[in-house]
Amino acid sequence: MKYFIALMGILSFSVAHADLSIESLEQYSLPMQYSPSYMYNSPSYMYNSPSYMYNSSSYMYNSSSYMYNSPSYMYNGNSGNKRLLLNTNSGLSRVGYYVITDDGLINFFSVKGKRMFYSPKDTPAIFQDSTGKFSGIIAPVSNEYKLLLNSHGVEIMYSSN
Repeated sequence: MKYFIALMGILSFSVAHADLSIESLEQYSLPMQYSPSYMYNSPSYMYNSPSYMYNSSSYMYNSSSYMYNSPSYMYNGNSGNKRLLLNTNSGLSRVGYYVITDDGLINFFSVKGKRMFYSPKDTPAIFQDSTGKFSGIIAPVSNEYKLLLNSHGVEIMYSSN
């Protein structure tokens, strides 16, 4: 499946309080500015590494035990406004939620509160929580921001729920 993805201020991600729908992505079809081959989207770039303090799952503000990241926090629940939604045969299913930190990092959690992915503030790239492996991007598709996951990201999402 190919997507026409326009670069419309992606580095200033502004979905502050809106649900994100999830779609799968063919990584080879990504334009260079969204590709993990691009230096600032690369898992090997220092500021994208899971060992970088602000990306680390051990950093207090990235943990689901932090009040605002908890699955029981009102904005993260079924009726919240930061849900991750997957279109299935039976309609939209909530598979998680996201939280934007004061530092600009975006954390993506499963419905159970397990941190699946993170996205540092200056990149559209999404990385797996524990390994930092490139897992997808946040990008505008048809005038709506979406979480576009590659096959690895989809696998992580399903195994976390």
